[in-house]
Formats: sequence, structure tokens, C-alpha cells
Amino acid sequence: MKKKSNLGLNIFYVIFVIIVAFAIWLPNYIVEDQGVSVNAEPSQVYQCLLKSNNWSLWGWELADASSLLGKNMNLKWQGQNFVITQLEPDEFMNLSGKPVSISITLEADDEQTWLTYSTELKVGKNPFKKLYQYFINDKVTRNAQNMAHHISKTCQNIE
Repeated sequence: MKKKSNLGLNIFYVIFVIIVAFAIWLPNYIVEDQGVSVNAEPSQVYQCLLKSNNWSLWGWELADASSLLGKNMNLKWQGQNFVITQLEPDEFMNLSGKPVSISITLEADDEQTWLTYSTELKVGKNPFKKLYQYFINDKVTRNAQNMAHHISKTCQNIE
């Protein structure tokens, strides 16, 4: 009977070591890209992105909701602080936060715009946190999908 319990314990240890070894090899970042077509020119979508009241509609908090967004402006979303680090008119906007960074790119597609909302989450080196983030927590994916949808809906057919 004692040998069977040791065998079961040894099998558990082997499986545990395999799972941890697998987790160590996972990347330290999760990148999620969500694309959506917007029925507007890139310049119109970009102007829509610059309107701070739109960001409030999308669930973001701004220091000054009455102004247009600009470089180094602080935003807050779900308790996390972000700073706009790059703005390229009609092309992209980058927001930097810890541990998440966001990029919004615009590409002309006939009379429409292909908008890509990218989220990069720094997971770190902890193998258990990596396993959780990669296989259980789909928050990054859901947030990217929701934001791409909200931006598309708000910026459709704007004049």
C-alpha cells in the first residue's frame, strides 16, 4: 500500500514540474489585437478619438473632460493610469500604463477605416501568474473587443 501512495505522489510531482516548466517558457507579455471596420475616413476617426467626451462614454476618466486629447494627457480606466505617449494624426495613438499598454492604429480602406485596438499586458516571470493570464483570465481579450466595438460605433458616419 505504501508503494502505491508514493507512486501517486511521484506522478503528481512529475505533472507539477511539467506544468511549471511549460509556464516558464510562456512569453512575459500577452498581446491582443482586435480589428474593426469603421465607416469613416481615417481623419474623421482620428478626430473622433481626440474628443475627450467620447472617451468618457467608453468608460475612461480624464483630468479635463472638456478639452481635446493630447500628448502626455493622463487618463484612467478601471483603476489603472495611462498616459498618451504618441499621437500621429490620422494614423495612430499610443497609451502607456503599468502593466498595460494600448495602441490604436488607423488604416485607410477605400472609404472606410480599419481600426486596430492592440493591448499589451506585461505578465511577468511568475509561472503561475502566466498560466492564469494565458488560460483563465480573458479580461484582456474582452476589453480589446469592447473598446474596438465602442470606438467603431461612436465614430461611424461622422461628419
